[in-house]
Amino acid sequence: MRIHKLHIRNFRGIRDYQTELRRSGALFYGPNGAGKSSVLQSIEFLLTGGVRDLEGTGTGRQDAEKHIRHRGVEPDESWVEATFLEGDEEITIKRTVEDSDQLEYVSDHHELPPKLQTQRTAMQLSQNRLSRDEVLEFVTTSPGSRGEALNEILRVQNTEDKRKAFAKAVRDQEDKVESLREDLKKQRDDFYDALGDSVPEATDEHVTVDADSDALDVINTLRDEYEIDQISELDEKEFTADITEPATYAKSHPLDRPDLRQELESIEEWFDWEGVEALESHRKLRDRIEEFEEDEDLRQDVRAQNLLTQGEELLPEFEPDCPLCLHTWDEATDLRSRIQERRDRASRAEELREEIEDLKDQQLSLIKDVLSAVETLIRVFDDEDLEAYDQPTERWKTELDSFESELSKYRKQLEGGDVLEVPYSSLSDGELADKLLPDSFEETADGMREQWEKEQEESEGMSSYRVLAVAQDRFSRYSEIKSDVETAQDVLSTLETIDSEFRTARQRHYDRNLEEIQERFEEIYSALHSDEEVEDFSANLQSTKQGVKFRTSFRDEDTHRPNLVYSEGHQDSMGLALFLAMCEVVGGDAIEFLLLDDVVTSIDAAHRSAIANLLGNEIGEDFQLVMTTHDKVWARRLRTTKYIQNTVHFADCTFNTGVHHSEDIANPWGMIDHYLEGNDITAAAAWGRKTAEWFCSKGCERFDAELPYGDRESLGLQDYFDGVVDELEDLLDRGNVDGETKFGEPEFQNKREIVDDLRRLKDEHIWGLNENIHYNEEFDASYSPDDLREDIEVFKELYRLLHCPDCNTWRKDGREGIYCRCGTVWKT
Repeated sequence: MRIHKLHIRNFRGIRDYQTELRRSGALFYGPNGAGKSSVLQSIEFLLTGGVRDLEGTGTGRQDAEKHIRHRGVEPDESWVEATFLEGDEEITIKRTVEDSDQLEYVSDHHELPPKLQTQRTAMQLSQNRLSRDEVLEFVTTSPGSRGEALNEILRVQNTEDKRKAFAKAVRDQEDKVESLREDLKKQRDDFYDALGDSVPEATDEHVTVDADSDALDVINTLRDEYEIDQISELDEKEFTADITEPATYAKSHPLDRPDLRQELESIEEWFDWEGVEALESHRKLRDRIEEFEEDEDLRQDVRAQNLLTQGEELLPEFEPDCPLCLHTWDEATDLRSRIQERRDRASRAEELREEIEDLKDQQLSLIKDVLSAVETLIRVFDDEDLEAYDQPTERWKTELDSFESELSKYRKQLEGGDVLEVPYSSLSDGELADKLLPDSFEETADGMREQWEKEQEESEGMSSYRVLAVAQDRFSRYSEIKSDVETAQDVLSTLETIDSEFRTARQRHYDRNLEEIQERFEEIYSALHSDEEVEDFSANLQSTKQGVKFRTSFRDEDTHRPNLVYSEGHQDSMGLALFLAMCEVVGGDAIEFLLLDDVVTSIDAAHRSAIANLLGNEIGEDFQLVMTTHDKVWARRLRTTKYIQNTVHFADCTFNTGVHHSEDIANPWGMIDHYLEGNDITAAAAWGRKTAEWFCSKGCERFDAELPYGDRESLGLQDYFDGVVDELEDLLDRGNVDGETKFGEPEFQNKREIVDDLRRLKDEHIWGLNENIHYNEEFDASYSPDDLREDIEVFKELYRLLHCPDCNTWRKDGREGIYCRCGTVWKT
């Protein structure tokens, strides 16, 4: 399903522009900033609701909508509308910036046809759009970045994202399992301690509990005191099962745990001196950072130093490329010397940065201990019925949660962000002290300490029943965490299996596609270049853990990074060839149109014809090409090809009027009339000559006319005119008409007479075009617009024979005769 019509309103510099592509290829050319790329972006926006160039790395946290709609217009006045056509099926859709996530159906449809849905999906995956930035990125990128660059141009980023997502899921689950295992050890130790610490008072025996089997032995020893059956498994029944509860027994308090001594002491030390030390360290940190605020150069130096340190670490992987800008240095030692020079220059900044980092590390160390103690106490109160106790346990739990939240926020600010950012920079010293040393929590800590000491006193001489009850409570927590660990390990095992299977399947798919893409890439690239430097050209696209390794041959048996041995023009054509190979292999018949944004800029004159022929005469048969270029010579080459039927010149772009365009191929005569009506004979003559050269070259291509041997870049109007007229004379001499042909006998004879007379008429009138192209005051004063119209009419007669006005297509020499979309014009 291809693009038939396009209407753009107040979008990226275009105020109001309509065009009919009629499902054919289109070329938009003009200077930089004239609005060419906006046409391609409008198609992308219509199908996806976004513009990729305004998203991702390097675009900042900008509001994309503000940069899509024209300045000064409302979002609902900025929109794109297009009609897509496939056979008899036609659909018109529209999208506004105001409702960019909603697609409006202008025609009588409620959803996208499957073929157009496929085009939208391809656009979302960037499988049918290529820009020159991407072309050069994949050949110049460093090894560390090549995976993402190649994934981007090969359009497998969606698969790569899934691979990364699976890998992250495995890592996250591994972290969860590790955290649960740490918690399991804590709960297991609490369970063992409940028996090991309390049993001596209950049994007058010294017992060491280091394993579940030891715990089971102690429990059965205690149960023997009540002359009841032993248990064979810890989870067989309650440890106090079959024992009559003593009348004096009371449920164990959450703080009835000897091992909480360390946590309570850590909190006490925080309020006694560690918290004060952390506040003093924070004050010093603020003072040091203020030095940077007062000296902008110093602040830049410290930031650069951090970057340079990372860059130095990456040098072995990147050199001789700079890890930051990817510039290739002639000598790796020069790059290292330059980086060291920058590091030496920032030595004072480095000293201050290290001092700042030490102050932050000091605060992190102090906070880590008290935060761990608070988190442990929170877990102690979790899953408890706090209303069952006389003490203010609910308030203690609330205070613990609040204090933990403040400490965690402070730690997060210390660990993240810019090295020169002060945590809680907006707070005064007193306000920060209220957060890190709150009086209310200090009272809470004192209350918990008193309760803990009371519980330890009452626990002395604990009865065997109470030992079993406390052990049962802690065993329940231990068992619950143990079950959680087993579940988490099962999930981890499943994720690892999925990750492994996905990697294997991805690798098979990846390698198979890469092999096909590599073969097709070599074919396309070799066909584009007959240079000695690409003789026996070969490429190597090899899958790696990061993405794709790319190497090419170059006059020897070794393979090389392309940007080290090939010119920028060759790199351009490599990127284009790789993209086209990908479209054929990955997209196949599913992709209908390709958007190519200025992808042929640096290719030299010797290769223009070959690449123009590839795009306009071969690739254009399988895909509707919508292209841009700022190079007039490229525009000239491309518009003579078979499948680039629409050429639009964007002359410039102004804020108030938007782009100034002229569809010079769809209506070249309109431009000529425009200048003649304005009495601008020089411009009209120039347009007349270049239009004549354009359609004569087009006729030579359509009728396979013979042209002088040599470089096509040197051919002009005379060469193309003679070539196409020679061919027409032969075709008309051998031609005939009947009831099946579009021409009848009178019209056929009329065309023969016109062609027979064209050479004489051309010789009589070509001078009028040539003289008027270069302004001559004396000649111009005696030459009228009507005189020039008569000169141009000679060439217009030839145009009417080459181009059908009814179906708006170029006629062609076929097996049975001359034909267009309307049918056979005359037979040969």
